[in-house]
Amino acid sequence: MRLRRAWHSSFARACCALLAALGLGAALAACGESGSEPAVPLEIGIVQAADTEALSAAAEGFIAALDDAGLDYSLDRQSAHGDKGLCASIAGAFAEGGYDLIAAVGTPAAQAAAGATDKIPIVCAGVSDYLAAGLLSDAAAPGGNLTGSAAPAPIAEQLALIPQVAAAAETVAILHCTSDPDSGPYAYRAADACVDRGLGYRFFEIADASGIAQTVAAAAEAADVLYVPADSSLGAHMDAIAAAALEHRLPTIVGDEGMVSAGGLISRSRDHFEQGYRAGLLAVSILVDGAAPGELPIAQPAPGEYDIVFNADTARALDLSPSYLRTLR
Repeated sequence: MRLRRAWHSSFARACCALLAALGLGAALAACGESGSEPAVPLEIGIVQAADTEALSAAAEGFIAALDDAGLDYSLDRQSAHGDKGLCASIAGAFAEGGYDLIAAVGTPAAQAAAGATDKIPIVCAGVSDYLAAGLLSDAAAPGGNLTGSAAPAPIAEQLALIPQVAAAAETVAILHCTSDPDSGPYAYRAADACVDRGLGYRFFEIADASGIAQTVAAAAEAADVLYVPADSSLGAHMDAIAAAALEHRLPTIVGDEGMVSAGGLISRSRDHFEQGYRAGLLAVSILVDGAAPGELPIAQPAPGEYDIVFNADTARALDLSPSYLRTLR
């Protein structure tokens, strides 16, 4: 049976009170000298929605913040490998285990953790829109037991790259994963950005990996550029999406740096490690300073906090010069 910190603290106080009542001064002094609370490592669980580069970087940033703060903790880090059902199982096990804090990385993981407990503090990372995901009604005053850092993708800025990599482009194919809660909001924001730039757009839905080749082929027939949002489901299959797009010589604007590493052409991407680090700082405030999660606003990235990243091999395959791409701002 796991001994919780609160149990240890109350038990120690009770023992000291009993010793005082019995007049056992030496024992009471020893109790005071040794401290009222034994050093018990905090127990923290991390549930990661998928094994994408972006979510893994956010998880590593979260852990780095805990380590930099000098916390004494034991860590149970588990990935759901893109399986929403497994997300729920992991989060449920953490809740049943009475962990001191649950870190949820990725929107499906955050939704699973929120559904598993309304008592244990939850700190999230890798979530683009807490309101659209149904996690909160107010990012500035979360309430309840959940807070975290936001990772809104700079979609308009990403699509602003289109004229620089496909000057004659008129229509954008926007991928949309029907099984990922982030995908819909991303897709609609991308559509708005296309309208703002005078570009046409079409949505193309992917339910699972089996439909990637066929869907990308249809997109290549209908559009000049493919936009792949930074949701965890599409990110997990980005290598297959990139290969299919290259087969049809379709340039890909993608949602984050991990997707570029997997073969996407270019992106404006945020630093996911730093975003996870900000979430870790919130966890430190909760665990060390006793802050209530519901009183900690969602940590937002600074405006313009992103870099242009591109895949040189993909660029060459599309007859684009890496030297030219390095000049883009």
